[in-house]
Amino acid sequence: MSAPGSNLHQGPGLTVVNPTALRRALDAPHVLICSGAARGGTTALAYALIRAGIGLGQNLDLNLEDPRFVACMSETGIDKQRLRAEIAAPPDTARWGFKLPAAVFHLRWLDRNAPNPVFVITLRSPLSVALSAIRHDPVFPPDAVGLKVGIEHALTYYGKVAAALPDMTAPVLLVDYERLHDRAEETLTELFDVLWIDAPNLSEIAAELAQPGYKDPPA
Repeated sequence: MSAPGSNLHQGPGLTVVNPTALRRALDAPHVLICSGAARGGTTALAYALIRAGIGLGQNLDLNLEDPRFVACMSETGIDKQRLRAEIAAPPDTARWGFKLPAAVFHLRWLDRNAPNPVFVITLRSPLSVALSAIRHDPVFPPDAVGLKVGIEHALTYYGKVAAALPDMTAPVLLVDYERLHDRAEETLTELFDVLWIDAPNLSEIAAELAQPGYKDPPA
């Protein structure tokens, strides 16, 4: 649903910023850039896209991240020359992409330099991000300090997203992770429809997302 003249399209599980740009982008070869807070559901999103047949890189690690892009971007910096080289030689396909939480720190640069980008960003409750970090990352102690650091971690990432949104010219899809988790099939149907992804195995993907824990990288 979008109001006349609005640059937003809002659905039950996702909001599209610059929907007109999205239609133009999908009509041409484009790169999907999947991001969000670390511990914020980005791996679940990437898993669903890969299982739907979207290539998100080579030699993926357990977080479904391509080491080539991990080496180019971090929270504190970006190797622009190296990243330009990587995105200048995309695979021979109309749609490709990569997943990297640190990309939210460089949204404006990617908006202007990636080849026809479409951003897909998960948003998860900062409390849920913090609790997940405490469960899985020893850097976050299991106490109030860990909660504080985890919540601040999530807000730092989402603050970068919020700050960049008014400047973005490429389409940005904001995915409600809680809805993706709780109503996976409905949310994936909405996401795949918006991205023009034909996934006959959608119900199977949704059932896999409902299982706890990280998934092995799809073959």
